[in-house]
Amino acid sequence: MPTLRQRLAAAPPPVSMKQAWRAWLRAARAARRQDGVALRIGDRAALERVLDRDPEVDPATLTEMLTEIKTALRDLVHGELEYADRHRLARFVDEALGGLAPRVVDAPVAVQVSGWPEGLTGAQRAAIVGESLDRPLAPGRAAALVAALDGLCLGGSTLRVEVALPAGASLPPVPRALRNRSPRGTRAWLPHLDAEGRRSLTDRALATRQAAWLGRASLIDAFCGCGGNAIAAALAGHRVVAIERDPGRAALARRNASALGVGLEIVEGDAAVVLPGLLDRFPDAGLLLDPPWGGAGSGRRPVRFDGLVPLPPDLVARAPAVLLKAPPALSLDSLPPRWRWRWRFELSPPAADGRAVVLALSCRGIPR
Repeated sequence: MPTLRQRLAAAPPPVSMKQAWRAWLRAARAARRQDGVALRIGDRAALERVLDRDPEVDPATLTEMLTEIKTALRDLVHGELEYADRHRLARFVDEALGGLAPRVVDAPVAVQVSGWPEGLTGAQRAAIVGESLDRPLAPGRAAALVAALDGLCLGGSTLRVEVALPAGASLPPVPRALRNRSPRGTRAWLPHLDAEGRRSLTDRALATRQAAWLGRASLIDAFCGCGGNAIAAALAGHRVVAIERDPGRAALARRNASALGVGLEIVEGDAAVVLPGLLDRFPDAGLLLDPPWGGAGSGRRPVRFDGLVPLPPDLVARAPAVLLKAPPALSLDSLPPRWRWRWRFELSPPAADGRAVVLALSCRGIPR
């Protein structure tokens, strides 16, 4: 079925819809600011939600409404109008669009999440969702779950969030400030970082837990970067040897280690070349793999192990314990076939209502 956007574009009179919506938003905001009127739409996000649906209105009535809306929009674009007339037209379009907007549900709704990858326990699923789905959720919470989890690729499977809505109803919008909440800028616990380090530095508490998960006194960090994982492990009492192929980033890691009073051995070079010798020197050391994710961190398409970790699986398998910090979209089918693994979850940053959503999947791969 055609959307309201498509119906308006085809309705008379002709006008550039891009210019029309820009002119209407300016006029609507001015009317709200100067006249104190309460708008039913009033912002771009609400407008997009209305335009992207097919209104459930009698066809003859809808045709008449669309022509009136297009005429008002044309006058806003091309007419030389007084402020009062512009505000009047803006309010008219707002009321007309508001009448076509879906009703926002105000009662609790039933929610189901499907598409879970194999190996997840019920408790782990509940931790990802943030609460039990055995009872209906408040509309705002349901909307936050849809925004956070629907379409998320986890373990190579795509999650789907289904909400039982009454006919003609929709969920409330998730505020932009909460949708865009990001951990960036809150994890910079090291003093010397480059742009990549500021974007991807592991939280200190998580880095400390990762070292503990390995259960080894010694640890090899194969992708050191600016030193976050290695320094946190060293501060927790582990002996750490780190590998970094970029001399500039290795220098930053040394400066960070010095600033925090940590003795850290950093070997410059490609991990595939350096790691065999370190595994010979430290045969009991755990191996931490936290390679650069690049664009894989979006969590919307599967990521393969061999595309994420630039190391031969047989080389990785020489370590007695391996922890891979990977994006949620890591496809479990791409892990080396003879490996056993266990799920480890870090749930951050907070979702729209303060609960947590999946940020990273950490697997402990142990060759059989």
